[in-house]
Amino acid sequence: MLNPKKEEFLNLRSQVSQLEREVEQYQGRYIWAYITQETGFVIPENVQLNSFSISNDILQVSGNANTTDLLINYINNMNQSPYFNNVTLQSYDKQDQDNF
Repeated sequence: MLNPKKEEFLNLRSQVSQLEREVEQYQGRYIWAYITQETGFVIPENVQLNSFSISNDILQVSGNANTTDLLINYINNMNQSPYFNNVTLQSYDKQDQDNF
């Protein structure tokens, strides 16, 4: 269970994100700076991104994680974020690190 302060923060961040999306939709554009900022919020420590690209409202990232659990945490964090949906793992290669 989350501690009350963290839960309050996540709730407020979600509310702010919803308001920002509504403003952006009203203006008829989507501001990608928020996406890159949110990426910083959801990526766990010891997960590194090697590439980050956005095309036609689709974000693709590749990178590596020190453990499979960290990769799973990253995907779960993205799914919980109001900025991302339909998060899928397209490829996975287990070597010294988990590459995605």
